[in-house]
Amino acid sequence: MPECPVCHKPLIDPRERILCFHCLKEIQASNEIACPRCGHPVGAGGGICVKCMHSPPPFRSAVCVNAYAGIFREVILRYKYGKVTGLARPLSMCLPALSEENRHGLVVIPVPDDPGRRRKFSPVGEIARRYAKRHGLRYLPGALVKVRSTPAQAGLSLTARKRNLKGVFRCRQDLVKGRDVLLMDDVFTTGSTLSECAGVLSGAGARVRVMTLARTP
Repeated sequence: MPECPVCHKPLIDPRERILCFHCLKEIQASNEIACPRCGHPVGAGGGICVKCMHSPPPFRSAVCVNAYAGIFREVILRYKYGKVTGLARPLSMCLPALSEENRHGLVVIPVPDDPGRRRKFSPVGEIARRYAKRHGLRYLPGALVKVRSTPAQAGLSLTARKRNLKGVFRCRQDLVKGRDVLLMDDVFTTGSTLSECAGVLSGAGARVRVMTLARTP
């Protein structure tokens, strides 16, 4: 009998696809009020956070589904490193739809994989591809590339993360100039990777928004 890859509960109900109902419920959007610029919680007052007021990121807005914690974190880890590729479907479906106005002319670009970490599929790319198909958007995986491998970001300070990524991304200006771009990643941690990618795209004339599955608490 198949079982949930996260909690290992048997999937008895035929409507349970890949995840059990309990785990699926945990990958829904948060109801926390977030900063519209960086996507991090700001409390009941709402509005742009102090950090973004003083040092705005190189993207126009950011949306994160929920915190990178608990069952949601386990689902993402099973998907990325546990080879449970079927989780791409529920993860892509938990990403919010954009309004018709914000979808017009929008292209979806994933944060590119590191060229030194070879995988049979691109975890972020597959989420972005499915999202674009579901919402009728153009998917441009080759518009942004990582030109050389870098050490993993985990465990590095913010300064080291920025230094680690300096100059490693390139984009095709002919594909992004004058376009509205939805830059997608799995987890918004310090924002170093997203900022570097957005900076390259913005420098080529794109208007960049960010969407991720999760954000670090």
